[in-house]
Amino acid sequence: MNFAAAFDDANRGRQKAMEGLVRENVFRTVSDAWKDRASVMMSLKGRELTVTFSDPAKRDEFFNWLESRKTKFPDAPPSVDSMEQLELFGEQ
Repeated sequence: MNFAAAFDDANRGRQKAMEGLVRENVFRTVSDAWKDRASVMMSLKGRELTVTFSDPAKRDEFFNWLESRKTKFPDAPPSVDSMEQLELFGEQ
């Protein structure tokens, strides 16, 4: 998942807000749900979340979770404090 193109088209203030929203609301939700089950298959570098599947069953499980109506992503803007402290997937 690479959101860089969406960020590059926005002005800097909007770009920073969108980046924070995706990192906090999407990446944090994915990180919290999958860190115990499959943290080795996910990495975050800059604005790019990379998910690597070596097992088709894990891939199916991840996409089923992602597409499930039970999976809830926050829809509120993240706080400034939480964005500054956000560290996911052994981020580099």
